[in-house]
Amino acid sequence: MNLDKVINKTVERYEKILDNYYPSFGSTGFTERNLTFNFCSCFYNIAAEKDLVIWQEVPIENSKSNKKEHFDSLIISRKAKKLYLVEAKRINSKNKIDSVESDLKRIRNNWKNINIDEETKGYSKHAVIIADIWIPHSNEKAKKAKEYWLFINMCGWLRHPFLLTFA
Repeated sequence: MNLDKVINKTVERYEKILDNYYPSFGSTGFTERNLTFNFCSCFYNIAAEKDLVIWQEVPIENSKSNKKEHFDSLIISRKAKKLYLVEAKRINSKNKIDSVESDLKRIRNNWKNINIDEETKGYSKHAVIIADIWIPHSNEKAKKAKEYWLFINMCGWLRHPFLLTFA
């Protein structure tokens, strides 16, 4: 699957939505659920795969804690023999940017704690982080996050979507 196509289709979808509907009040931004829903829907439409599995709020079994944890989305492509764990992030402060790294660590450390069948255990595993930036003009903390985010982008780190693959 070419994720560039999925991302471009997701951007087109948001442009159409925002031409017809403003899904927020003031500066509250989009919810993470909408980020994963729209991305996964575009993935589904582009893949056109009969046995594609997409699940939202994938539970993580955690015997060390009673805390109920989840990943935002799971995509299983039997055709490509790939698993994608998707996390969404609303970037509105530097702390949220920093938390992307902790999300990636959590994905890397918890593949074994999601319920997948024996056949898919041999599939390649990929982490996808979807982020939006919603910066209210009056929020100084958010303005600093935007400046940091723009610095990252200017350095070339985010010029193209990238996919992390785990063994």
